Amino acid sequence: GSGKTHTMFGPPGAHAHDERGLIFRATEAIFDEAEQLAKDKRPGLVCKVSFCELYLDQIRDLAPPAGKKQYPGPNLELAEDANGNVTVKGLRQVEVSSLETVHALIRGGLALRQTASTALNDVSSRSHTIFTLNVSRVDDGRAGRLDLVDLAGSENLKKSESEGDRAKEAKHINSSLTALGKVILALSASPAGASGETSDTSHPAGVHVPYRDSKLTRLLKNSLSG
Repeated sequence: GSGKTHTMFGPPGAHAHDERGLIFRATEAIFDEAEQLAKDKRPGLVCKVSFCELYLDQIRDLAPPAGKKQYPGPNLELAEDANGNVTVKGLRQVEVSSLETVHALIRGGLALRQTASTALNDVSSRSHTIFTLNVSRVDDGRAGRLDLVDLAGSENLKKSESEGDRAKEAKHINSSLTALGKVILALSASPAGASGETSDTSHPAGVHVPYRDSKLTRLLKNSLSG
């Protein structure tokens, strides 16, 4: 592969050293800030995470509660509030305060993630994963969100020699990546970017942004629209 999963997660067991991936670096920065706030006796932070995959256009929780590690789990549905914010109904939110907790959650989730062997890659990701950090202040509830995404790679069916289920997976992956490319192209069509985007398909400059073409783009709408 091209190293996307390695970049996001790092090698196995690398959550505490220099080869740790972006997800661990991001959570570490949040925990460091929370520790500094505590030392300064200032209002602290609460960090909650979720971990899901998009496989064959179905959303599955990769952080189910202990004792419910059956896979595949239920297909979770998307919901959208009056302000256009997209959430996944039933997706578990786990409060975390240490890298060890995050590592255990990710290790369990990656064990559930769909992978397979192809002619191009011995361990090919067959799904997109989204690891979401939700951080809020204890005093006033102000909150921020960071989506950290490991995209499955686009696939040439002839070169990968994918057939049957592998070919079906590849078609879903390629379709969702095409939809993501179209959204990014639409958002970049104006110097205004995504700022001020309020509806599901409208861009502030009047450009149609096709978030609804794919579950992947709907999942990432909060991040893509700014």
